Order: sequence, then structure tokens, then C-alpha cells
Amino acid sequence: MGRVTGGSPGTASVTYIVPSGCTASATFTVNPLPGPISGAGPVCVGATETVTDASTGGVWSAGAGSVSVGSVSGIVSGVAAGTGMISYTFTSTGCRVDSMVTVMTLPVAGVITGAGNVCAGGNITLADTVAGGVWSSAGTMASVSGGVVHTVSAGVDTISYTVTNMCGNMVANTVVTIDPVPDAGIITGRDSVCVGLEGTLNESISGGTWSASNANAAIGSTGVLGGMVAGMDTVIYTVNNAWCSAYTTAVITVFGSGECPALGNVEISKCESVKIWPNPVNDELHIENGAGSDLKIYNLLGQVSFDKLRMATNQETISLKQLIPGAYLLKIVGANGEVWNFRVVKE
Repeated sequence: MGRVTGGSPGTASVTYIVPSGCTASATFTVNPLPGPISGAGPVCVGATETVTDASTGGVWSAGAGSVSVGSVSGIVSGVAAGTGMISYTFTSTGCRVDSMVTVMTLPVAGVITGAGNVCAGGNITLADTVAGGVWSSAGTMASVSGGVVHTVSAGVDTISYTVTNMCGNMVANTVVTIDPVPDAGIITGRDSVCVGLEGTLNESISGGTWSASNANAAIGSTGVLGGMVAGMDTVIYTVNNAWCSAYTTAVITVFGSGECPALGNVEISKCESVKIWPNPVNDELHIENGAGSDLKIYNLLGQVSFDKLRMATNQETISLKQLIPGAYLLKIVGANGEVWNFRVVKE
């Protein structure tokens, strides 16, 4: 058995020779193929495209499945997603050429995942289950880039993810609620306390919680401040709403117990009768209305860092060059026993 394959159009003779030398011959006609099919690009489901062939005398046909084609017109219709084969066949010889057609549908936009709430001024990162899309925001409350949502102001905004192919666009949406940041208010009251003593801090906003950044001071739920260890501490007042929080702080100086018991639980503040300036101070501190007073400056451990008996005049200047930078307590005892306490910061 021999298989004959056509090479080029024309006629050809094929001979079969047996061992005895006898032969048998046959003549074959090789018919031409139609020309290549043009225009068989991807097509969308429900859409059409027209294919052509440079040859004449043929008809169009399609295999069962994703496409159909007009036998004369060559109009290809997308039936279902996938691939389908179309053919152009000479009616006189049955010779044909084939071409595969890809049938596409609208893209899938996927599902947006990520948090649905964020604080004003904050960011959240969204993702989508389908790659290759483009992010956008519908309003002015937020902007989005690469899935990262940057919030501008409190409100509600719609974030979209759009996936595009030749058949069109599909969009996935999610609503992002942008919550306002609460007002943390202002802390008022003392800025220092002595070890073992208490004072009170107040807040302009109710409903928050008190805390301290280290163990030098303790702060209760009602704002009662206690001195624990000499040093500096930061008191924090935090206000929360459903999603957001804000806080305000106050720096507290805790003075050592060496001299504090003599001071009593006295708020450290400026008094009208005795004035000091500048504060913070670099080298020289000016004291006014202190004639006849005794001055002492204590460090955070309660140790005396400066001692001056009896101010001779109503206004004097003392040098603090010898003090290292930090916070100090200036205690002024008047001629009649009055006591004034100032927190002085040496730069």
C-alpha cells in the first residue's frame, strides 16, 4: 500500500514495480488549494467579523462549537467562548483551507477585598481577585492608586476596579466609609508632681482614657496624677470612636522626695507677685519682686543645684551656666514665709 501526497498543482504518474520487473502505473491530478483565509481574528460572543479568501469558487463552513459562518458571505459569528474552526472549500475539487477563530466574552472584574472602613487622613489597601485592572474613585473623599486608598475627608466614597478586553469593560465596586478622627481635646492642670504626692489633670473632652508612657508617674481613670520615680514622664489622653482614635499628651516632671515634702501638694505656676524670665533659660535668669527672698533650685532628684540667701534688691539676675540642660524646680521663700514654685527649663 502506498500513500500519495500532493506536492504542487498538476499531474503526476505513480508506478508500482514487482520483483519480476513487471510494473503498473497510474496518473494523478493534484488540484490547487484555496488561498489562505484572511480576517480570522478574535471575535466576541454575539459579535461578527468577515473573513475572505483570495480564491473563488468555494464555500464557507464551520465546525460545531464556538463559531458559525455564512456559507457565501463569510460572516463569522461568535457563539460561545472558546475556539472554533472555519473552512473554505472548493466545490469542484473538495480542496479546502482551515483557520482557527478565538471567541471571547466580556472580562471578569473579580471581587474587591479589603477593609471597608478607614479613618480620615489614613490609608487602606484593597485587592481584587483578577489581575490587570485599573483602580478609580467615584468621589472626592478618597483617591486610589495601585489599590492603596488615600483618604481625604470623612464621608463615603465608591472605589472601582475596571477590567477591559476587546469585548468591553466590567467593573467591580466597593463602598468605603471614611470615619472622622475624634477630637482629643486639651490637657490642663499641673505640669509636675513630687514623688509620693498627687495632683489632678483635667481634659476638655470626656469619655477618654488616661495612660502614662513610663513608670515615673501614674495616672488614674479620673485624671489623678501620682509621682512614682523622679524623672520625666508623658501623660497620654486617648479618645476613641467606632473606628478611629486620637490622643493628646502632656509632659510631666516628677521631682524627687528630698525637698518635696516641704513644698506640699502645691501647683507649680507663676505668681503675679514674683516673676521670672526667660523660661526656658540659657545662662541668666531674671527675678523680679523678690527682695528679701531665699532662692533654691532643685534637680529632678530633689538635690539642691543652686542656693542663694536673701535677695538684696527687688530685681536680680542669677547665673545658671553651671547647670546642665534639663528641668528644675525653683523654690522662692519670701521674707514673710510665702512660697513660690516655678518649673524652670535650662537649655
